[in-house]
Parts: sequence; C-alpha cells; structure tokens
Amino acid sequence: MARKGISEAAIMEAALQVIREEGPEGLRLRTLADRLHVKAPSLYNHYADLQEIWLAVAAQVQGLLAEEIATAVDGLTGDAALAAFAKAQLRFSRREPRLYQVLLRLPSLGTDAADALGEQSVAPLLQILDQYHLSQADRIHVERMIRSFLHGFFSLSQAGYLAHRQYTTDESFAAALDYFLCLLHDLEKRGEGTGHAAYQG
Repeated sequence: MARKGISEAAIMEAALQVIREEGPEGLRLRTLADRLHVKAPSLYNHYADLQEIWLAVAAQVQGLLAEEIATAVDGLTGDAALAAFAKAQLRFSRREPRLYQVLLRLPSLGTDAADALGEQSVAPLLQILDQYHLSQADRIHVERMIRSFLHGFFSLSQAGYLAHRQYTTDESFAAALDYFLCLLHDLEKRGEGTGHAAYQG
C-alpha cells in the first residue's frame, strides 16, 4: 500500500523541480524526501530505487520534448519538418536546460528501459529522415550527425563557448541547418550508396 498523502505524481513533480533548481546531480533520495516532507523510505512504496525514479523522470522529460516536437512538425514534411524538429529541440533545451541534461544521461543508466527511452527520443527524427531517399548507411550517419549537432550545440552554448564571435548563435544554428539540408539533397542525388567508410569506430 502506498502511503497516503504522497503519490507518484507528487514525487515526479518534486523531482522535476529539484532538477530545475539544482541540476540532475541534485536528484537524491534524501533531497527528494525532504522536498516532499516525508522520510526517504516512503519513496520505496512507489519506486524500487533512485534509478527507477531517474527512469520515470527521464520518461516525463522525454514526453515533454516529444510533445513540443510533435506540435512543431504537425502538418510539415521534408525540409520544413526537419528544420521545425531541430528548432523545437533547441527551444526546449534553452527553456529547460537542466531537464534536457537528463536525456543526455540516459545511456549511462545502462538498462533496457533507458535504452527504450533513447530509441523513443530518436524516433521523430528517423520518421522525418524516412521521407528522404537515403541509403540505409547514409540514414544512420545523418541521424547521428544531426543528433550530435543538436546535443553539441546545446552543450557548447551552455558552457559559453559560442558567445564570443561575430555572428549570433541563432545565425550559426540556421546556417548549420541549411548545411544539413544541402547534404541531405546531395546524398539523395547519389542514390543507393554504401555510406562513408573513412572512419570505422
């Protein structure tokens, strides 16, 4: 029986608030229990351990991001959909930088559930790339490139590395999107290819 006065929804709300205020590293059982005015063992009535709470938080964050992306790409296809996807992810990461960091930590959890969440996070991008005529290898490489760009852009922006140049970060982001679209259309012209094999890793 779950303890009266505390629910999974309340735990998730408190966990999200802790992360917003202290970052992902601030999410601990004791911190969460103090926020909820309960003893830490009470949390075990709902979750087996801190990792299970982490997975639930990640699912919540993934849901928020997925909703923003779905709204942004609704009714769009091709280049417009890809640009809307990238801008929506950037917008979310800027608005909720500490929550976004939760998604970047998913692989470190090393569980099937975390892997499944990771696959869900990639699905919208893959659905858009399926609209392009890419070889299987190029589809994988492009998906990795775009994700690396988005996560890297977020990380460098957060660290302040992109703020000291002639052009704004928004201008650089827009330019990078144009470059990716040009690359995609170039790959389509190549037709069925074997992808790039210069680096094997």
